[in-house]
Amino acid sequence: MPTFRNAFEGDKYRVRSQELTKAEYVSWVGNPYLTDRTRQYIRDVYSGDASFGSGKSNFALRVPITRKRTPGKFYRKMSVAEYGKVAADGVLGAALKYNNTQNYRVWMSSSLAMVKQFTNVNTVGAADVILEMTFDADLIQVLTCKPHQNTGVQSDPSVIAVHREDFAHYGVFNDAELIEVRDKWLDLNLGICSDRQKAVEDRLTGSRLVL
Repeated sequence: MPTFRNAFEGDKYRVRSQELTKAEYVSWVGNPYLTDRTRQYIRDVYSGDASFGSGKSNFALRVPITRKRTPGKFYRKMSVAEYGKVAADGVLGAALKYNNTQNYRVWMSSSLAMVKQFTNVNTVGAADVILEMTFDADLIQVLTCKPHQNTGVQSDPSVIAVHREDFAHYGVFNDAELIEVRDKWLDLNLGICSDRQKAVEDRLTGSRLVL
């Protein structure tokens, strides 16, 4: 973890902005599970060369839940009704059957904390549960995954989409950061279309409710 002194060696990091306190800076930039670009952005905000604008409070909520992923563990928030169909349709099947368009994606996250804290785009109502899924491998290592905002990905159901939304992340998630997140075991979210349901569920070794 970098020290405050080391982070500010040289004139580049002299403080010109009061947008971040020293305590916030030390805590945030010291999180080892940020991407390199995000960490640099925090430095730039503190030095006055960039700004969170109105996004600081949202970023602050995301820093504590941005962590290291556990290989093979993913989480989904779903309605009680959908959970009742898991045994018959699979952990992804009920949602994909109900929303049976080619490019519809079911999203799951490596972070239980994120799923608890933020509303999942696939949830139906207030009476939701969280399903923990265990796979036999780290899915981003063994299946074809691409950044969600890459050109063509959102219209390609054969690709598993990856993003870092709802984590402490700066900028549009890109190819270089996908490699960084994969290799550093950082938290991520995966979006799966019906084309890839079998490839994902074939690697499932177990599931259980955690909430």
